[in-house]
Amino acid sequence: MGAQQMNAGLNYLLGVEISTSTYILLIAVISVIAMISVITGVDRGIRVLSELNMRLTMVILGLFVVFDSTAYMLTGGLAALQTATIFAALPFSFILIMAIDGLFKSLFEGPLPWQVTLNC
Repeated sequence: MGAQQMNAGLNYLLGVEISTSTYILLIAVISVIAMISVITGVDRGIRVLSELNMRLTMVILGLFVVFDSTAYMLTGGLAALQTATIFAALPFSFILIMAIDGLFKSLFEGPLPWQVTLNC
């Protein structure tokens, strides 16, 4: 299903034909990327993919905020500016939720304070 969605997106954006050979090529490319990630291990492979994902997310978010809010402000005035402000603030709520999740994970990663034994 993912290859079909990618093929449809490539068809829409670049005019790549929707065919079985394109599905096979996409599945092969995805499989090679996944295999390289697994071979390099969790510390390196998954981290690289995760960092790449976050960078791409920030670029897309930046483009969305810049171009979307500009279009709203050019066409709608004050109401559009309010909408743009809400759109700009919404991703930060997700970042805050991820930060809270990371905090809780780090708190429960090691032994809890009452589980630590002191060697005196």
